[in-house]
Amino acid sequence: MNLFEALRMAANGLLANRLRSALTMLGILIGVTAVILLVAVGNGASVQINNQVQSLGANVIYVYPSNARGSGGVSQGFGTAQTLTQADVDAINTRQQDPDVVAAIPIAQSGGQITFGNQNYFAPTTGTTTDFPLVRNYQVAEGSFFTDDDINARHR
Repeated sequence: MNLFEALRMAANGLLANRLRSALTMLGILIGVTAVILLVAVGNGASVQINNQVQSLGANVIYVYPSNARGSGGVSQGFGTAQTLTQADVDAINTRQQDPDVVAAIPIAQSGGQITFGNQNYFAPTTGTTTDFPLVRNYQVAEGSFFTDDDINARHR
């Protein structure tokens, strides 16, 4: 039996069972399409999750001073080293330690109750530098973030 005869027999078999052949081809087509769609959706979801994690600051390292406390009143090993200073931030920002560091920023956080008329609100406050939006990927909703000129002029 040669190749031509084998192809002729296969074609005769397909023509003899047309419905079965059509349903088989349809099943294969649906299966391949489903696999392609699932792989595409999985890859798209993976890319979106990675982008969301990056936007949250996955490439940010937080260093807390020695006087920071964990929840529950336990020191969690804090308190055994000297407190961080502005000189530490400046040393990191010179980029001599690691050229991949974009910026090191100090942050001081506090909060308190404020009242306006008969309304009472908790107002968190963050003190930092002009590199804060760059490091934390923050966008100002209204107005503008403070500048180095504002800091030098001590604007409030």
